[in-house]
Order: sequence, then structure tokens, then C-alpha cells
Amino acid sequence: METDSTPSVTNEDTDMSESGYDGELSDFAPSLPWRGPTEESKPSRTPSINSYHSSMDGYLVGGLHVAEESPSTDYRQFRDVQGRVYNNMNLTYRLPADIEEHDRLTKQHIMICNYIKGLYPAKDIVEYLLRPGQEERPTVLDAGAGSGAWLIDMANKFPETDFVGLDLVPPKLGDRVLPENCRYEIDDANLSMTHWVNAFDIVHVRALDDGIHDFEYFLYNVAQTIKPGGLLIIGGGSRMIYDENDEPRPDVEEGQPGFSWVQKFFLTVFVDYAPGGRRAGKHWKWADWLNDNPNYEDVVSWLMPLPIGNWKQASSAEEFYANEINRRNLIDICKNYAPILVAEGYPKDVVDRWATGIEKELTELKVHSFSKWKWTWCRRTSNEWIPSPKDKSGGVSEHITSDNQG
Repeated sequence: METDSTPSVTNEDTDMSESGYDGELSDFAPSLPWRGPTEESKPSRTPSINSYHSSMDGYLVGGLHVAEESPSTDYRQFRDVQGRVYNNMNLTYRLPADIEEHDRLTKQHIMICNYIKGLYPAKDIVEYLLRPGQEERPTVLDAGAGSGAWLIDMANKFPETDFVGLDLVPPKLGDRVLPENCRYEIDDANLSMTHWVNAFDIVHVRALDDGIHDFEYFLYNVAQTIKPGGLLIIGGGSRMIYDENDEPRPDVEEGQPGFSWVQKFFLTVFVDYAPGGRRAGKHWKWADWLNDNPNYEDVVSWLMPLPIGNWKQASSAEEFYANEINRRNLIDICKNYAPILVAEGYPKDVVDRWATGIEKELTELKVHSFSKWKWTWCRRTSNEWIPSPKDKSGGVSEHITSDNQG
């Protein structure tokens, strides 16, 4: 596994006494800093009309933008829901697009990097494809780049590689800057990618499932962007939690054996992911879909069980740190879903009760649970790209509608 360090976060309120470690989280937290603007900072080497520039577009996150020339037409890139800001491009993605959510995504990035001991799995392949001194500069796409944390870390680590981040909204960078070998594209990953044929040596896809209408189709769509021999990396968390025996926690009511507020929330909000649901076990299908897809080969999967909080002795300070972020991350995910749930018709008192129960459960840690993350990676074949059987015309659909969800 990759062993380089990743950015640190402040953890002043964390008690590590039960871990067997008597220092501070900062003693072992990743130490690679995010640099603020300097005189040497330069704009992206490869700008485009859709590229994000923090000094021009930073106002977009945290507010709404409506075209003044046509008030009757909804040109908003964002919408306000219960005081939180959401994207207005892809309504399938139901988490906010504001500073608070981007902060959560950055902490989630740090958690993941602690668990996998670096920025990426498939270390040998990644570092071979991005090795310095090549005649043609390598290129990487981060589809669903979110806060830009992974993108910026990778661009700093591989200065001779060009990076493109794709997301529905621009990142809120704060005191960070996009390195000169990095740019952001504001677009929907469900749309056609024909403008990027054979453009990337690596495509990185992390926690993008909820924004993709038909993930099996997406795998065909994105394959055309990867150079022959290139690498696709997919990672994501399950929409269920598991007990100490690695069994899914039951869908039962409060007071019944095995009840968990977190599981109740997940199985209610992510009903498509519940047993028998339309998207049940989708994470577990990645390898099957890739093996059935003629554009890929050498498929590998890796499943990571992640303790939710430190309800058992951590094996290391790094593990304690990651477990604690996992606990806080789940609390924040549930809080950040609350506004859209109320807007969708869930009674506010019910949503508030869920949030209270989840925070209590994940603070007391009397319910011992794991979440799971799965990584799957594979190589692009040397064959000419083959479109999805769903493309009856033989071409890529310009837009995948909700009717095509799988």
C-alpha cells in the first residue's frame, strides 16, 4: 500500500486514553500540509472553458446564482433547501454542496487515506503509470472530486502529471490553491464523455454511487476515456452497517434486539440499497460488471471493514484516528441529509428523532458496529472501445435519465 502521508485535521476534543496512546492525535495524524497562496502559485497549466478558478467562482459555494437576463428560466447552479445549499444539476445526488459538506468530505478523505495507508490502492500500477520522465505527460481524472482533497494531494505528489477534477459543483478551497498541474471541470458524470476519448492514464472514482443513475452503464461510458492499459479505481462505502459478527444489522424497531439508529436511518433513506431493493448490493456488483465488460481486464477487489468509533482496543494510533473520523463522519452524513429529507416529505420531528438517536448511539458506542468500504480496480484493455449494449444506436447517450437507473 501507498505509505505517504495525507493532510491533518484538528481533533482537540478526542479522548485517546482508552486506546493505550497517551499523546495527541496530531502526533500521528498525516502531516502533508495544504499550502495557501504564494507568489509562486500559478493557474492551471491546462485551462478550459469549464474550468473552476477559485478567485472568480468561489462565491458559488455558499450561495445561489441566477441568470438575471431570463428570470423566467431556472438557470440556478444551486438551490436552497431548508437553509442548506444543494446542486441543481443532478437531483439524484442528495447531499449538500456547501462548505459544511465539503469539510466533511475532506475529513472522509483523511479517514480513507489512513485506512489504506496512502492516497490510492494498486500502488505499483499507479506509480508505474505516473512515473516521471515519460515522453507524454500522464493524465488523471478524478470523477466526483468533491472538495478537491484527493485531487490536490495527488497533484502535489505527482507534479509531472496533469489532473482533472470532475464534479457537479466547484470546490470551496479556503486557503488552498489548485496546483499548476490541476484543473476542475463542472459537469455531470452521467453525461457523455466523448470529448475525453483515450484522454486519461488513470480514472479515480470515489463515493460517486449516489450521483450515478446507472453505474453499470457508467462503467462503459468512462471506459472510452481511459487509454489502453490504463487504470480504473473505484471506491465506496456500503449503505448498511454490520455487527461484531460481520452480519448486517437487522431492520427492526427501537427496543428490539439488534436495533441501531444508524441502520434504521440507512435502510429508510437508502431504501433502494436495502435487501431486495433496486440497488441492493451494488458495491458488491462492481467486479461482476467489470468482468462482464469487454473494455476491462485484470479486475481486483478489496473489502475494508471499518469500526465505527473506538469501541474496541485500537491496534495503532493511526487506526484510532481513522475510527474516530469514521464515527464523526457518520454523524455528519446523517445531519447533512436532514434538510433534503424534510423537503422530500419526511416529518421534521421524525428526522430530528433520527438525528438525536444516531448522535447518542455514536457517542455512547454501546452498539458495536462496522461500516464497510470496497475498492475495485482494473486495467483498460488494448482493444477498441466497445459501447454498452444499452446504446442501441451504437453511440453514447448524451444523457442518462432516471428511467435508466439500475
